[in-house]
Order: sequence, then C-alpha cells, then structure tokens
Amino acid sequence: MTANFWDTGDGEVVQKQDTIEVEGGNSGLMPIPARTQVKIGIQEAKWETSDGDGTYINLKHQVLAPECYKGRIVFQKLHVNPLATSPNNKSLTEEKLRKKKAKALRMLGVIDTNAGGKLLSSPQAPTDETLTLHLVNKTMMMELDVYEFDHKDGVKIPNPVDYMRGNWVKKVAPKSAFVDMTKDEQAAAVEKTKQEYAALLAQGPSQREQPAARQQARPAGQQSSPAAASTSFDEFDDDIPF
Repeated sequence: MTANFWDTGDGEVVQKQDTIEVEGGNSGLMPIPARTQVKIGIQEAKWETSDGDGTYINLKHQVLAPECYKGRIVFQKLHVNPLATSPNNKSLTEEKLRKKKAKALRMLGVIDTNAGGKLLSSPQAPTDETLTLHLVNKTMMMELDVYEFDHKDGVKIPNPVDYMRGNWVKKVAPKSAFVDMTKDEQAAAVEKTKQEYAALLAQGPSQREQPAARQQARPAGQQSSPAAASTSFDEFDDDIPF
C-alpha cells in the first residue's frame, strides 16, 4: 500500500471534487428506474470483508427524496484496495486492478467532498470511526442505474421475475443539484414499474421467497414506498461490487 491512501497508483492523487459520473453496470428492471435522481442520506460507512471481494468500504444510503422512493436503501461497495488474491479479482490484470482502485478512490473522494472533505485532508486510510464521523448523516444527490443478473452461483435462473436486480450509483453530486420529481412523474414511474413487474409475473410465478418477514420487521414509522409495495422489490437492495 502506498504512503498516501488517496494515491490511485497511476500517477494521480485524488483531490476535492464534488461531482463524479462513472461507467459500467448492466440494465434491467428496478423499483427505482435507471437514471433516477435521488437525494440520499448516508446511514452507515465502514470497512467490511467478504470471501469474494476481500476488504472494502461499504456505504449504506437511504433515499430521502423523491417521496415515492423515500426510505429505500442502496448499498455501495468501494474497492479502494483491491487484492489480486481475492476470488473476484483473480481474472483481473494488474492494470485493471489499478483502474478499479482509482475508480473507487475517486468516488470516495467526491462523496467526502460533498460531506465536508475531512477524509481527503489526511493521507491516512480512514478508519471505521473517521468514516462514521465524517460521512454518516451527510446528504447529497445520487443518480442511480440498474444491474440485472440471470445467473446465481453459476446456475441460470429459470424465471426472469427471479433475476437478481438492484441499483448501483451512477453519479454523485452536491445535494443542491437534486431535482425532485413532480407528483405526476412519481405516479407514472411507480405505475410503469408495477406494469413491468406484472408482465414478468405473467411469464410464470416467482420462486423467490417473498420478503413478508422483513416487511413485518420494518422499524416503526418506516413505511414501504409505493414502488416497493406494488412490486415486492424490498429484497433487491443493491449489493453489486462496482
């Protein structure tokens, strides 16, 4: 690891910048459609480790607006120090590993800039404590895209309604950049998602366990969004390693 945490390894040291847009991801049906702008509040920020990805920074965002998606959760993995030995990285070349790290550091830098820039002021890697102190409860605009996987553990999922779907963060910008949807736009988006999901169900019933227990366990006062209620997509919180 370099002496400066923010060194991308390709001649760049990440600096303060309040907007970023990235490439990548797959398209697919989601309760929050692709290219939707949301205002989010960061609920959690911490280091995590998984068998496939190794160690990374995991951010948990909660949608604050538009109202029709309020309360929805989007997770974001930032692979700021990807290891070649991690199973999901073994097929990557050294150059692709550097690009993966640089992409994650730039994203973290923009998120930190919009949160006040405290992490960027130090060359040291952030800890769970500093991530929580400087990122949690900060608000910004994010534009979401969608991924769709039709395989799980190398096996083709037979029914399209059961494909693994979720949101990933396409763009980050200051909260002042957020443009809210009108009530008519929100209603139209929810209805479109409802119809698309119904069309998938028409191809055959879902074999996925419905999230009834998780809905019952929802904290008091937190209601399902119209989109979640109409499409049963609560189990599709984002967990894609972009």
